[in-house]
Amino acid sequence: GYVDRLSLSTPVVIHCENEMWKLKQYSITKSYKSVNVNTLLTDIIKGVDFDKNDSNAEIGSFRMTNVTPVNVLEELKKTYSLESFFKGKTLFCGLTYVPKFTKVFNITFERNVVDHSLEWKNESDIKIKLKAISMMPDNSKIEIEVGDVDGEARTGHYYNLTEKQLRDIATREIPKYKFTGFRGSFVTFGDKKISHGDVIQLRSLKFPEQNGFYFVDSSTTSFGQNGFRQNIELGRKAIVG
Repeated sequence: GYVDRLSLSTPVVIHCENEMWKLKQYSITKSYKSVNVNTLLTDIIKGVDFDKNDSNAEIGSFRMTNVTPVNVLEELKKTYSLESFFKGKTLFCGLTYVPKFTKVFNITFERNVVDHSLEWKNESDIKIKLKAISMMPDNSKIEIEVGDVDGEARTGHYYNLTEKQLRDIATREIPKYKFTGFRGSFVTFGDKKISHGDVIQLRSLKFPEQNGFYFVDSSTTSFGQNGFRQNIELGRKAIVG
């Protein structure tokens, strides 16, 4: 990684970042009447590689005034739900999970889970309210809500969709959030390098009816007297095979 700063305490703490550090070192001022993500990234990304396979979303008019590429990526996530992350030294912008990098790891609850905050929920007990926003070419918006009125709020961003198209897509998105299975995180050993976008096959010897596949939303590695540990945050259920 790249040394971002030092904390002159005892012991000294070194703060490091990945390749994203490079995208904080310069600013951009530019505007477009209409642009897709591929063109936008080609114009603003310097010094790092980025993947073009899933970066073809149209985002309409777009303006940048003295901002870093990281600020632009944050705006793409906030306004258009386009996630950005590095795999090695390559930037990906678009999909939450990249299938070609997905690895499946078998985790047996009674053998590999050191600690956990997992909670089992049934689909019938989950309430979701999804707000869907369509950005139009003239920068106007169409907003609709689907799901449960008193449900947990989620937001999805889309481009140049009619109200009917927006409602149809939003309705199809609801099942991604409403499923019977585990939510939360668990701590496991560090012998398997588990990363964002991988899939966990979570199994139980005592309760095999709770077995299932889940995407990994985040993985944090720590080291201490007990050795390496990984804190794994589960995402939505995955379909494997």
